[in-house]
Amino acid sequence: MSEVVSQYFWFKKVFDRLLEEAFIRQPDIIILTDYAGFNLRFAEAVRKRLNLIKGHDSSWHPKILYYVSPQVWASRAYRVFALSRSVDCVLSLFPFEKPWYALRAPKLRVEFVGDPMADRYRSVFKATEEGLSGKPQVLLLPGSRKQELKRHIPIMEEAVNRIHQAHPCRFVMVLSSRDQLMMAETLLSEKHFIELRICGLSEALAQTTLTLACSGTVTRECGYHGVPTIVFYRLSWLTYWIARAIIKVKYIAMPNLLLNRLVYPELIQSDARPESIAEKAIQFLDHPSLRQDTRRALSHLMETMGKPGAFERAAKKVLDYLPQ
Repeated sequence: MSEVVSQYFWFKKVFDRLLEEAFIRQPDIIILTDYAGFNLRFAEAVRKRLNLIKGHDSSWHPKILYYVSPQVWASRAYRVFALSRSVDCVLSLFPFEKPWYALRAPKLRVEFVGDPMADRYRSVFKATEEGLSGKPQVLLLPGSRKQELKRHIPIMEEAVNRIHQAHPCRFVMVLSSRDQLMMAETLLSEKHFIELRICGLSEALAQTTLTLACSGTVTRECGYHGVPTIVFYRLSWLTYWIARAIIKVKYIAMPNLLLNRLVYPELIQSDARPESIAEKAIQFLDHPSLRQDTRRALSHLMETMGKPGAFERAAKKVLDYLPQ
């Protein structure tokens, strides 16, 4: 509890400092990037303060742009009204966002500029397994938060043991820090045969036959590499029931959302059992045609993201709001 309180006061200090700096410097454009919990409140605070001084001598009329749409289409859709009141333009990463906003906040300008992550990986996307050799490689991505690692790594290890009995594969787990690696070592049994690595996700995906991935941003990276993936997630039961009540999308993996179909199997909560994960994995390993069908579907994912140049398109939209 004390950690939560200390974090609140730290964020409050940063928030107040940024607000003061905005009114001191008076930029022509304020660009908010991601992090809806902080940035939506900041946009509203700027507008509210401007309204309070409207009757006084104020020639400052900043444009507020939001780069990376908050996931209001997934949960808490009411935040669209705060966006509409406080933001001049949303620069969105995904093509389905613009029509979603058009139905609910038609006066809010939304521009689809594309996902820079897709641009980054276009050159490494693999539509086939050409170039993969030796034993099949199964990549394990348990998440990054402590609770995710604690919940997912034991499940993954048991699933790996089951998969290995049917298919002697090479199993690689990629983590993003030394601390995560040390935690993984404490959670795995002494006799595990999983190779642990820090970073190098893109390089690992390039050599991967199949991925077992915790739901999150990483599923986009798997999709943009063209790698078949089984997506799973475990939460505390209280968090799960709260999430179930507020999340309004059909799928949780972004490749499935973008393609509007279940390309990546999703095993959530009670379905995320070692035997279920292993069963799905063995199906993919037993049937190359199933893996190829997945890669073929993922090639359409790249098509939905439009042409390369996401950052450039975003920059051009920003220039539209600069004074002539």
